[in-house]
Amino acid sequence: MKLSKRSPGFSLILSLTVMAGIVMLLVTVSAFVMVESRAVMNQQLATRAKLNAIVSMRLALAHLQQEAGPDRRSTARADITQPEVIFAYKFRNPMWTGVWRTDLPDLPPAWLVSGRGDQPAGTQSTSLYQTSLTPDYHLGYWAPWQSDYAPPADQLVPLVGLGSALGHYGSTPSGLVSLPKIELLSEPPPPPDKIGTANLYDHIKGSYAYWVGDEGVKARPNLIDTRAKTDPNSADQLISARSPVNPRATEEPSEPDSTNGTDPNEGRVTPH
Repeated sequence: MKLSKRSPGFSLILSLTVMAGIVMLLVTVSAFVMVESRAVMNQQLATRAKLNAIVSMRLALAHLQQEAGPDRRSTARADITQPEVIFAYKFRNPMWTGVWRTDLPDLPPAWLVSGRGDQPAGTQSTSLYQTSLTPDYHLGYWAPWQSDYAPPADQLVPLVGLGSALGHYGSTPSGLVSLPKIELLSEPPPPPDKIGTANLYDHIKGSYAYWVGDEGVKARPNLIDTRAKTDPNSADQLISARSPVNPRATEEPSEPDSTNGTDPNEGRVTPH
């Protein structure tokens, strides 16, 4: 009886091959689980960001309704409160919207922004109504001309960027608006003595910032009619002043009339 001759390293090679296949399978499954976990986390963060945006929008609408909703209210931009500023780049927050109460002329204006980043949420939207003889802003309120508070650059959120407005040029103040993030802590918030620098991030559930612009300032009452005024009382001039100007209106060229040598389309204006 003959015994079969086998290679002494065959079992070792087979074992290593099986082990390599198992390791590759584990690496593939681990990578798949990691990718799916990151995708779920990104989806959760995106959902939280949308919810924070909805919260910010509702707070802005509530702030606007609270300050400018009742009668006897006037609104204007913050640049009119800094008449001493000569150069446009020295204006502080010129695009903020202020709300004045005409029934309480001594009350300072309310500013429709989310507020300072170092103050609790809702500090800026607290009503300024006071019955004292010298009404003033309460502690933590942020007025546009204040220079004692400078938010860190990494905490600022651009609300109006270069895609919507321009920076300062000439005598025109900057139309850009950036505000610090207001942190939303867990509900109910932990005691102040329990929050430290190390675990502060664990209690932050999100952040928001809002700014309410004044659309009324886009209608300028001091527009100048640049058209020639040869006779202000003529019918053509009155009709021209009452009609919108089409800057792209050009005369339509045409061939002259072969019968009498005149152009049948003379004086016709065609918009492009």
